[in-house]
Amino acid sequence: DFNSGNLLTTITTQQSNIDNYGNIGTVKVTTTGKNETFIKTTQNTYNNNTTKWHLGRLTAATVTHQAPNTPNIIRTSHFTYNNKGLLKSEIIEPNTTKALTTTYEYDSFGNKIKATTSANGITNRSTTTEYSTNGKFPIKTTNALGHSETKTFDSKTGNILTLTGPNGLTTTWQYDALGRKKLEVRTSTTTSTHYQWAEDDSPNSLYKVITTTSGSSP
Repeated sequence: DFNSGNLLTTITTQQSNIDNYGNIGTVKVTTTGKNETFIKTTQNTYNNNTTKWHLGRLTAATVTHQAPNTPNIIRTSHFTYNNKGLLKSEIIEPNTTKALTTTYEYDSFGNKIKATTSANGITNRSTTTEYSTNGKFPIKTTNALGHSETKTFDSKTGNILTLTGPNGLTTTWQYDALGRKKLEVRTSTTTSTHYQWAEDDSPNSLYKVITTTSGSSP
């Protein structure tokens, strides 16, 4: 407590069942305070493929929450991977009627380009991401409703240059020679940023950043 100096809560983390590759099999977090104890235990199962050196791939995780006068809450997830070691699917609460499955697809660079969520009684939902031809920049994302957002980037610095949202409005950015943002132009406002050495008005500063915004609220 800030005023009395008394210890209010103690949190203890224990790690055990560590395999030969350093993967932690069990993590137990115990929180104690006000004569109550709460325990969160995570049991992890890993696959270590030494042929391909795909190590530490989490294949199952079970989290158990224990609280006073409350039944334990247990949550389980399973994971699978493709032949390149990338996450292929995630199943929350497998082997139940409420199982939620998300599958992933990748391009030749290993970028995640599609995620599809499915479950009993719902229509599959997918989000997609399109990358530049060199695989470096996510230039277009589309959600499950078909709303898209497109971006352009500076190929040298990786700074974002333009962003066009689902509403068709575009925001643009400009940068100085050091890659620092100097101008942001939105549909309704323009924000400029200047970097300069601090003068007598800021005796304890080395340099200062001046930001000026003009325009009106959308």
